[in-house]
Amino acid sequence: DPSIGANGDYLYYINGGGVANTTNQYIASGQGFFVRATGGAGSLSLTNNDRVHNAKPFFKDVQKDVLVLKVTGNEVTTQTAVRFNKNATLEADRLYDVFKIISDKPDVPNLFTRSGSEPMAINTLPSIEETEVMPAWFSAGLNGKYSISATEIGSFDPSVPLYLEDLETKTIQNLRDNPEYSFDYSSGADRQFLIWFADPAQSNNSTENAKVYANGNTLHVNFPVSELSNRDFSAQVYVYDVTGRLINKTDTRQINNQIQLSGEATIYLVSIVAGDIVTNTKVFNN
Repeated sequence: DPSIGANGDYLYYINGGGVANTTNQYIASGQGFFVRATGGAGSLSLTNNDRVHNAKPFFKDVQKDVLVLKVTGNEVTTQTAVRFNKNATLEADRLYDVFKIISDKPDVPNLFTRSGSEPMAINTLPSIEETEVMPAWFSAGLNGKYSISATEIGSFDPSVPLYLEDLETKTIQNLRDNPEYSFDYSSGADRQFLIWFADPAQSNNSTENAKVYANGNTLHVNFPVSELSNRDFSAQVYVYDVTGRLINKTDTRQINNQIQLSGEATIYLVSIVAGDIVTNTKVFNN
């Protein structure tokens, strides 16, 4: 049972054990268990008659907040994953992320997200709140019909929206209502998608302003969703103190960025250059 202590503990049962037992004889379908023989080569047999209906929970520690997208075409299926872990960062982390090796076989479909300019097979981010949308790219060497199937949706809290947006057709699909999306593809250029962990209808799609705010000595610079369709997106973030002294310059290809501040309760001037768009704003670090 993973809920016992920091690392979990085993539960025990013996027929007639009563209050000495730590569980009862019922286990969930697929639950693992151990039986110790009294000696030699013991055996244990279970038949269909041993099955019962019961509300016993599944004890295995199921991973939380991981979305797996399986892409199928040409009788080949591959996958990519986006997950959340408070110990991860927005950058590529050795312990949490896996880089994607793009197959050069024409029949193999490739679906991936990015960390900076690097394609990712497993992309782990610190929190859903800081990543309302994640861009993804699809490529294959053959024309045809392909499908993306979302799995592990149950690992998210039911309140978390999950959508897939096809930027080519402008189609937005609620993955909770329909976890499979099919599309026609012509080889040559990458097909671009957005994976939403928020309601797209309630999100800011402004092309002129980034969302900039300071919280807990961290400057958050989140670029608008419209930039996600630009595979070559890049920006520079300049942070000045109130005297006009440059205290930080960050070059980024990330949509969501975190920049550490000095910890002073003061005003910072932030200038963002993204292509031809320059945004200037003030933030107060409290």
